[in-house]
Amino acid sequence: MLLELSKPDVAHEMASRQRDTSVSELFLKNVHLLGFDSQAKAALATVKEAVDITLDACEEADMLLEIWVEFSNYCFVDCDPCGFANIYSILKAGSGNAAHINQFYCAPRARFLGVTPQDIIDYGLEHATHPLLKTGIKRTQDAIKNDPFFAVNPEWIAAINQLLTMGVRAEQQALAKWGLNYVVNEYLPRKLADQASFLP
Repeated sequence: MLLELSKPDVAHEMASRQRDTSVSELFLKNVHLLGFDSQAKAALATVKEAVDITLDACEEADMLLEIWVEFSNYCFVDCDPCGFANIYSILKAGSGNAAHINQFYCAPRARFLGVTPQDIIDYGLEHATHPLLKTGIKRTQDAIKNDPFFAVNPEWIAAINQLLTMGVRAEQQALAKWGLNYVVNEYLPRKLADQASFLP
């Protein structure tokens, strides 16, 4: 004969089983629900939680708090004139057409992670490139001649001259020649470990 458990009995039985589960086991089983299933989500969840707790504590203590959270800005674009002169330089230094609002939209501390002309060699992308077209050559020459951002950064002049000498450009997708996860598993970790080689 089956005994029918009352609702309180079922609840007590479930609670006793729950007590047998450690906090770490519970966390591992629910990591995706808690926002920790990737490093990026984990970083955001941790910062958000720290800010929320701090704000709650300050509210209880009738304190006004100013919080600054700093994140690194890395730029990962195609190795071509548009990536250098139209995307990165404007992100970093602003646009002449929007000089009156550049302070609100620029990221002057951004770092250029890649793709660089040297990456084409270092990562064996020679067979995954495209010819540099006349419009691209003109754009790079204009950048060297007229853009103050490049004029004050000799490392960029050298990189652009290397691109012109090679006569090719490479898109981010060129790195997929080594596999779909190559950028995440190999390229980005290797680049981030060697920040001294970043272009300014």
